[in-house]
Amino acid sequence: MTLIEQTFTQIGGQFITPAERLWERLQNIKVFAFDWDGVFNDAIKSTGHPNGFSEADSMGINLTRYDYYLRNGELPLAIVLSGEENPTAVEYTNRENFTALYFKMKNKGEALEHICKTFGVEPSQVAWFFDDVLDLALAKVCGARFYLARPSQPMTTKFALDNGMVDYISGHDGSQHGLRECCELIMSLNGNFDTILSNRLSFAPNYAEYFAKRLEVKPRKFSKHGDGIVEVA
Repeated sequence: MTLIEQTFTQIGGQFITPAERLWERLQNIKVFAFDWDGVFNDAIKSTGHPNGFSEADSMGINLTRYDYYLRNGELPLAIVLSGEENPTAVEYTNRENFTALYFKMKNKGEALEHICKTFGVEPSQVAWFFDDVLDLALAKVCGARFYLARPSQPMTTKFALDNGMVDYISGHDGSQHGLRECCELIMSLNGNFDTILSNRLSFAPNYAEYFAKRLEVKPRKFSKHGDGIVEVA
C-alpha cells in the first residue's frame, strides 16, 4: 500500500482516507456512479460543445468493471447521474453498456435514493466520482468518494473535507483525465492491475467472458418528472 500511495501522491493525488482503509471500503462496493459534467470532461458548456468524454477515461472504467468481475464473478452496476440531459452521455452509456443513466437530476440525493430502491443496494455500496457542489449530497453518504477537484475551487474543497465527504482527491481534474487516475488507483489497490492489463492485451478467456456479459446489459434511462423519477424509453 505504501508504494501505491507514493505513486499516486507523486502525481498530485491526496489520500484523505489512508490507502489500506480505502481498499477495505472498496470491497463492499457494488456500484460505480459517475457525475458527467466536470468528471468525464472539462464542464464547459457552449453552442457546439458536446460535453464529451475521453477514450482514456472510458478504458479506465471498462478495466475497472473487469477488475470487479474478476473478483466477484459478476458485473458491477455502472451508472451516470447528471443534472442535465446530454446526448453524448446517452451515447456513451449505450456504447459502454452501463446499467443506467439518470438525467435532469438537480437533487442528486433523491436520485441516489431511487438507485438504492431500484437496484437493491445501500449508499455504502456506491463508489461516487464527482467534482462540484451539486454532487456533495451523495459524497456525504456513499461508501467511497473520489473527488476530481479543480484548483479554482479551494473553498468547495475545504467544505467537502471539513464535512468528511472525500476519500481521495485526484491530482488531475476532469479535463486532464482524472477519472482514469481514479480507475487505475482502484485497480492498484485491489492488486489486479498487471493481471488486468495482461488479460486485456491477450483478450484472455475470462476477459472475453466479461465482455460478452457486458454486451448483454441494456442501459435503463431515468429522468426527473414532476414530483418523482420515471423510467423513459
